Order: sequence, then structure tokens, then C-alpha cells
Amino acid sequence: MKRLAVILLLAACVPADPPQEPASARIVPFSGGLRITETGGQEIGFGREMGGAVLAVEKILPPVPFPVATRYDQSNCVTVAWDFGLTMHFRNQTFIGWSTTPPDFATAHAGQLCSN
Repeated sequence: MKRLAVILLLAACVPADPPQEPASARIVPFSGGLRITETGGQEIGFGREMGGAVLAVEKILPPVPFPVATRYDQSNCVTVAWDFGLTMHFRNQTFIGWSTTPPDFATAHAGQLCSN
């Protein structure tokens, strides 16, 4: 009985398979917002509140730096841009569009864009 207890105790000390590194999530722009790969279909859709949308981008791609540019215009439109080529467009604190440029994306856009 002691022998069985020792074996069980030792078996409990053996580490399980090493944890798998999660696949790198990426942002994939589409006509309705931004899809997040490797997350089971999560999206940052148009209509999302600005704070949550920007925070979601920052959580998806750590260590993504803070936005490099935030611009406001007279129509309550705000753009938030990152140096990897993504700009998110918001009006009245609501995600309304995106635009992309190199280096990480082709030049493209969807939704409504701010004029700034």
C-alpha cells in the first residue's frame, strides 16, 4: 500500500505536457470591421464603442504600442492609427470604419472614414 502511495505521489509531481504556445492572433480587416484570427471568430465590428475597440486591438497583438496618432475633426470624428498600418475611424465614440496601409497591410478601407 505504501508503495502505491509513493507511486501516486511521484506521478502527481511529473509535469503534464508542456503548455502549447497560443497561435499568434492577427487582425484581418473585412467589410464589417476587423476579424481576429486564432480566436474562434471574434470580431471588432462597426458600431463598437471606441474605448473597447481600441483596447481590443491592444490586447490582441501584444506588445502593440499605443496608437501613434489620434486626430479629431469638427464632425466628432476621431482616427486612431498604429505604426503597423491600421487606422480605426470613430464618430461620436463609435467605430465606423478602418483604413490600412503598408507595412503590414495593403492599402484598403471599409466603412465610413473621417476626413482628417
